[in-house]
Amino acid sequence: MSKLERCKAVNNSVNTTILIVDDNEDVNQVIQFVLEQDTSWKIVTTAKPEKAMMLAQLHRPAVILLDVAMPELDGFELYRLLRSDLATSNVPIIFMTAMPAMKQKIEGQIGENVKVMIKPFEVTKLAAEIADTRDRYWSSVGNKKI
Repeated sequence: MSKLERCKAVNNSVNTTILIVDDNEDVNQVIQFVLEQDTSWKIVTTAKPEKAMMLAQLHRPAVILLDVAMPELDGFELYRLLRSDLATSNVPIIFMTAMPAMKQKIEGQIGENVKVMIKPFEVTKLAAEIADTRDRYWSSVGNKKI
């Protein structure tokens, strides 16, 4: 079974919310459209990183897609805020960046096992990447359900 097929199978029994945080509304809309076509996940987006914390606390997403370079509050600072809050501290995060060199910086500051997607990425494979990240995280804590 492919990752996408596994993702769809899991979606039949689990309601999954994905939070997308990118200051570029076009990126948010494209990702949301693709994920809604490929999955039954609930997709929540924001172009305002300062709103992301409230949305993460409200929706308790299974995974957060987080842009690194944002104007008011960058992805690193938002990551630290998410990790410092009990309600969001365990949510798996996939970083997104248009700068390939940023991958090493992210891994250096956050850790080598963090997922980093370089833009532009193949959005058709995004659902499988998210499902893989979610599954790896939940299996590491001994619970595969969200």
